[in-house]
Amino acid sequence: MATLEQTGYQGLSEVVVNHVDNEAPMRWLEKGYNDFKNNLTLSLLYGAFIAAIGLIMTFSVELSPSVILGSITGFVIVGPFVAIGLYDMSREMEFGREPKLHHALSALRNNTGTLLTFALALGFLHTVWTRLTGLLIGLFFQDLNISRGNLMEILSEPQTILFLGIFLLIGAVIVSFTFAVTVISIPMIMHRNVDIVSAAITSIRVVKKNPRKMFTWAAMIGTLMLIGIATGFIGLIVVFPIVGHASWHAYRELVERPEHRIEENGPLVSE
Repeated sequence: MATLEQTGYQGLSEVVVNHVDNEAPMRWLEKGYNDFKNNLTLSLLYGAFIAAIGLIMTFSVELSPSVILGSITGFVIVGPFVAIGLYDMSREMEFGREPKLHHALSALRNNTGTLLTFALALGFLHTVWTRLTGLLIGLFFQDLNISRGNLMEILSEPQTILFLGIFLLIGAVIVSFTFAVTVISIPMIMHRNVDIVSAAITSIRVVKKNPRKMFTWAAMIGTLMLIGIATGFIGLIVVFPIVGHASWHAYRELVERPEHRIEENGPLVSE
């Protein structure tokens, strides 16, 4: 089988970033919803698995409020990697194949080393964010036992407004950076044989070329994820798959397709 290096699209300079119209974010979301609707059972199973992880993490283990708050809000950081199976499902449907659960769950086999490296980087960033959350809670609520205290008790304190302001400001910086380097990185790594640096730089180029559209897209993702989390993670059963499917279509529009592409189960196919 031919390799991507043989197609001439391995190098970063070969990757062309597209300029998209103002309706693009809503179009991606609509396509994501259509994928969700046309692949309802597997998408719901995937979303239920993600929601279950959130519920177990939050309610089944006695954790400190800093860990709970940091982990819940940090869900946005690791979300792009966790959605890799949904990218695979959308790709299969795009080329007229029926998505299979085992195929989606084994999507890591494409460029495995790079994907795992990216996952470790996101995991590290998530850990840093959780630690920062604990530090902020400790600084603002010194009189409370944060290792055993109740999260609602902490958030009801008079200094909560200042705490939330700083918390949201730092969170916005971290999430913005994460979004810029991941918005199309993981679908691109899975789809093409590119390294982590090339994928991250291409993702940043996408944001620089489409700042207003990507801001809108980030706001849409953030709002949907917050709704999913605010419903006790139950909403993620629907929201997460739709966002995951939509992210694949965002990648397909934002990065110009090469003249030829490796089909996972066949020869080179013209696009």
